[in-house]
Amino acid sequence: MKKSLFLLFFLAKVFTAYGFPYNPNVPQDVWETVSPYFLPDGHEAIETLNTIFATAKTRSVIKDKGSLKGAGFHIKKSNNKKKFLVCSHPQLPSHLVKIYTSKAKDIVAWEKFIERIEGATLIRIAIEDHALEEYCTVPKKWIYPIPQTLNDQADSKHFILVVEKMPILSKKKSKKRWKDDTWMTQNHVHALFQCIVASGLFDLWYFNIPFTHDRKLVFIDTEYTNKWPINASFVLRFLPQTQKAFWKECIEMTDDVY
Repeated sequence: MKKSLFLLFFLAKVFTAYGFPYNPNVPQDVWETVSPYFLPDGHEAIETLNTIFATAKTRSVIKDKGSLKGAGFHIKKSNNKKKFLVCSHPQLPSHLVKIYTSKAKDIVAWEKFIERIEGATLIRIAIEDHALEEYCTVPKKWIYPIPQTLNDQADSKHFILVVEKMPILSKKKSKKRWKDDTWMTQNHVHALFQCIVASGLFDLWYFNIPFTHDRKLVFIDTEYTNKWPINASFVLRFLPQTQKAFWKECIEMTDDVY
């Protein structure tokens, strides 16, 4: 009995990670893997998210679009096939949340979230190493573990992704700016190329790297990184005519891209 009590006490200390108490509905090995990616202690979003989940009418907030809307979330973007949603909330003006609903039975959400966080980290390192802050940026991303008391025990999804909100242009405006060499300057093109090569980013659609209002390229979809060789030629279709020759030169002088 004493041994069991000691074990419970030990586990409670070990698995109270970054200010979040261990959720026994989550396997211990998963909790250990995910906890380094949790929102840091004192982050402004923690208390707000706790309140949103605590005051919701249902304990299955992330069940589907209806339950999320009932908790005050606004659906910004959805992928019905993957049951993946990008949401905002009026109480979280500086952040977005990315969610796999409970109906996404075949997707391990926390693995996808870690891929996005690590991809953003690779790109951030490239930006810092090459001093590209004037031309590129990437949002910070963390995992929020839904507290055990605020989540349905039968729910297989216990985590959501919290993302720093960026002042991005609309998809339509970004497409135009990509084609405009007063926005997509040679410095922007070179910075974009350096980030792609350094991070192994292979999702190169322009709408996943939109412009911000202050003329920076922002990498908003960072799930697909760390894979070479990179089909950098794919980007040519989005670039201004005046920048295509330079992009081709970059490809010719670089290994692991084509």
